[in-house]
Amino acid sequence: MALKNKYSDIHFTPKTTHYALYFRSNGTLSFLQKLPLEISERCITFLKYNSGLDIGEQQLPQSGRYEWPELTGVSIRISVIPNYRSLPSLVLRCVSPVHQLPLALFQYQEAKLKDLIAQKSGLLLFSGAVGSGKTATIYSLLEYISQKPYKNILTIEDPVEIPSPFLTQFQINQTAGFSFDVALRATLRHDPDILMIGEIRDSETAKMALRMALTGHLVVATIHSSHSLGVLYRLKNLGLPPTDLKQALLAIISQKFVPIQHHLVQRALIYEILTKPGLTSEILSDRLTFNALYQKGVLYGFIPKTTDKKIPSAFSPTAE
Repeated sequence: MALKNKYSDIHFTPKTTHYALYFRSNGTLSFLQKLPLEISERCITFLKYNSGLDIGEQQLPQSGRYEWPELTGVSIRISVIPNYRSLPSLVLRCVSPVHQLPLALFQYQEAKLKDLIAQKSGLLLFSGAVGSGKTATIYSLLEYISQKPYKNILTIEDPVEIPSPFLTQFQINQTAGFSFDVALRATLRHDPDILMIGEIRDSETAKMALRMALTGHLVVATIHSSHSLGVLYRLKNLGLPPTDLKQALLAIISQKFVPIQHHLVQRALIYEILTKPGLTSEILSDRLTFNALYQKGVLYGFIPKTTDKKIPSAFSPTAE
């Protein structure tokens, strides 16, 4: 049902006398139905068991993955957290194979992304809110470039988001000592053409990613920030030398979904792409910000005018 209706997430939320089911579609969370406590707990136990989780654990958060046998390539990510009454709150995320870029509002931006992923070396950073489509964009770009000609593309993820036959994927295992920095050192000796890092979380990972970009590899990674300029501030705080960044950093791409007027889809992506010379200039006057792109979409009639007044503050490049 979730895939048929294009739900991205399903929530089992414990209430006093029942569970409430919610679904997320096109970024909006909506109520689905109520379920009795007993039925809900049986469903949650079934999902935990099939995801390899400890069904006896009632006090600690758990996460896992469930591969649906009847649906090739589709997996369900599961997150379970007990509430204050030790009732499990569960969220399912449906992860489908990604073979093409998510719909972009402006096609020239899609062409720019394909040009960037074709570069031989450098650092390419993606940012955006949770659920903004960063992973889908990166996977589709990697699959696009993987056969043009064949490239050795390695990924380091925590966890692997979408299994892909075009990529060699490694999953972080902190318990076994397989951390991001250990994985990065190992991949240096694995002859990569492109390395994808699931997330730059600390100074050590950032410095190693920059070092790989400076030594002739294309490094693609995500980093937390709500806009492109914020990524530069984050990199500075992580202690990366400005001279090395100036040499290695190809582009910073931040993305957001916006509602559109279309008979097939209800939203599309706009990208805030910061490239040279804007990257190396203190005055980024030629930068296309989210707010400018949004207003352009309204002007062209792609985005409903009814939401026009709600967006600019949320899309302000100074907001974190």
